[in-house]
Amino acid sequence: MNLAMNPVLGREVKERFRSRRAPVFVTLWVLGVGLIGYLVYLIAQMAARDAFGLGQGVAGGYMGRFIFEGMLALLMTAVVMIVPGLTALSIVGERERQTFHILQVTQLSPLQIVLGKLWSSMSYFLLLLVAVAPVAALPLLFGGVNLSEVLVGLGMLLLTAVTLGSISIWGSSRARSSRGAVANAYT
Repeated sequence: MNLAMNPVLGREVKERFRSRRAPVFVTLWVLGVGLIGYLVYLIAQMAARDAFGLGQGVAGGYMGRFIFEGMLALLMTAVVMIVPGLTALSIVGERERQTFHILQVTQLSPLQIVLGKLWSSMSYFLLLLVAVAPVAALPLLFGGVNLSEVLVGLGMLLLTAVTLGSISIWGSSRARSSRGAVANAYT
C-alpha cells in the first residue's frame, strides 16, 4: 500500500497555503465568525432574559441551544458560499492556464487527479472549520447542548462541504470557461 501524498494534492496545498492571502483570510474568517458569534450571544441573552423570564440556570440552557443553532446556521451559510468558489475553478483553471494536458500525461489516473483537486480544496476548508471549531463549541459552556451534538454538527458541515465540492468539481470539468464553472457551482 502506497501512503505517499497525491502529487496534485501536494502541489495545490503548497500553492494555496503558501500564498500571502491564506493567513490574512483565515484571520479575517475567525474574527468575522467570532464577531457574529458574539452578536448571536447578545441576541440569545436578550431573548432569554425578556421572553423566558426564567432563572439564570434554566436560561443558560436556552441560550446555549440558541447560540449553537445560530452558529451552525452561520457556518452552513458559509459552506454554501465558500466551498463552490474554492472548487469551481479546479479543472477549468488548469485548462485556461494550459496545464491540463501536462496533468493528463502524468501517471495519475483521472480519479487521482480529481481527488487531488477535491482534497486540496477540502483541506483549505477544513483549516477554516478547525479554526472556528472553538467558537462553535462555546455553547457547551452554557449548557443545552452536549459534545456529541457539536461533533455531529461539525461533521454535517464537513459532509455538506465535500458534497458541494464534488458537485462543483464536476461542474468545473464540464465547463468551457471559468465563468461557466462558477455559474455551475453556485447553481
